[in-house]
Amino acid sequence: MMEEKTTRLELLKQGAVVCVALAAGGLVPINVLGKDTKKTAKSSPTSFKYDELFDVIVVGSGLSGTVAAITAAEKGNKVLMVEKMDFLGGSSINQNFNLACPESKEQKQKGIKDSHETMDKDIQKIAENYGNPELVMKMIKNSIDFYTLLEKVGIKFELLKDVRGHSVPRTLWLSNGGKQVIEKLHSYLNGKCSIRKQIKVNEVLIDDNGRAVGVKVREHYVCSNEHDDDLLNKTGVEKVYGARKGVILANGGFAFDKTFISGEAKYFGGLSEMSISAHRGATAGLLKSMILKGAHPVNTSLYHFAYPLYERDFYYGLMVDAAGERLADEGNPSKFGRIAYKSKNKNEGKAPVCLFDQTGFDLISDKQKRDAATQTGTIKKFDSIEQLSNEFKLPLATVQKTISEYHSTIDAKKDEKFMKMLDQLNGAAIKKAPFYAIKVEPELNYTTGGLRIDKKARVLRIADETPFKGLFAAGEVTGGIHGAQILEGLNTLDCGVYGIIAGEQASKMEAIDLG
Repeated sequence: MMEEKTTRLELLKQGAVVCVALAAGGLVPINVLGKDTKKTAKSSPTSFKYDELFDVIVVGSGLSGTVAAITAAEKGNKVLMVEKMDFLGGSSINQNFNLACPESKEQKQKGIKDSHETMDKDIQKIAENYGNPELVMKMIKNSIDFYTLLEKVGIKFELLKDVRGHSVPRTLWLSNGGKQVIEKLHSYLNGKCSIRKQIKVNEVLIDDNGRAVGVKVREHYVCSNEHDDDLLNKTGVEKVYGARKGVILANGGFAFDKTFISGEAKYFGGLSEMSISAHRGATAGLLKSMILKGAHPVNTSLYHFAYPLYERDFYYGLMVDAAGERLADEGNPSKFGRIAYKSKNKNEGKAPVCLFDQTGFDLISDKQKRDAATQTGTIKKFDSIEQLSNEFKLPLATVQKTISEYHSTIDAKKDEKFMKMLDQLNGAAIKKAPFYAIKVEPELNYTTGGLRIDKKARVLRIADETPFKGLFAAGEVTGGIHGAQILEGLNTLDCGVYGIIAGEQASKMEAIDLG
């Protein structure tokens, strides 16, 4: 059943970013109501006064939280799923939802040979040693479980994409994108648990044995849509929810938290402010609370940028700044995003531009995104380089010189200046008219860093890397899984697989008598 009850939590006043307290830590969950627990263990040694009791509390109603809630509820638990905004779905409703899945039915129908090991090699090739190979392989091996769940709730896979970075076609487009997918999942979940909006979780409660036993929340919380909401917003009524089995954190990332991001990488604070696609509830309050309780934060200064075009398809173009000079290695998204943002600031808000010729345009791997960007006018078409330069107010002579130098680089088969790998350009060289161009304006709407977890989705302590009992996490709130770069379709897979694992592991916990 859907409840309009909203929860209020104390607002965190601390602004420390990566302060680590080596104490036992707790988690902030959002629980879903289901069936009563049949078996109860001995009571918790720490006494909290609870306003309500549940078996499992899930914090967040996006993809990972909803999947975790479905999994826990279908195993007979009394589950509560809470959402701090006045609408469900989190940042998931704004995503396109591509799903990378090896050995799918769609691959087999087309005779495409794939394997777990092949997909792992593709991921590790761009991870730059920032990821966790063990967690990646777990995600890959369990991918079919998430695929099966999506099929069960009626999600259709419209396209099998052959996108750059994947060595074989394995990326499925989930019909109608994130909003439709989330709505179907919520419809399936409705009636299996309690779902509450406007409930902000401020703190996960940890007992004397180091076990997560509940959360402090604020009901009737009203998001201010400000970057410093965690520090200043005091709306809501304080309540305490108990979790007899476990708390699952699926509260997303912190792309909208300008202060936290500035503390990690100062110049990205402004990008957070400028990114209109960043979810207004994506702040770091709960993450900071967990860090203070001893949870291990990982890769919190790594960010994933979004563009109208699939980031790895910029490889087929030539990126120039406001002066018409080449800007970066177009094949390295983890670098050119930062460089493009700095260039825009340096040139009074004038964004860099990526140029494609007809050959490069045809080679773009995610044609769905390419065609959508072309239809909206985000990608513009020109008969000549002169027309293109006039449209973007680029100095024609410099642009022509830059293109000529790029031709020489390709002919020499070595990029001395930016170290771009040239062996897969397949003729894309800014030679064949017509020409196309798109502004390179990265948006920060996904943060790759967060809480460290193990293969059972348990949150780990920084002191000794042991897990908090009864505390789990899935989705964007976690960190250190993928690495420096993320291939298309992996964010969706990560959220789904570890959402299922978190729901399963929380369900296996022996229930505590909380009174």
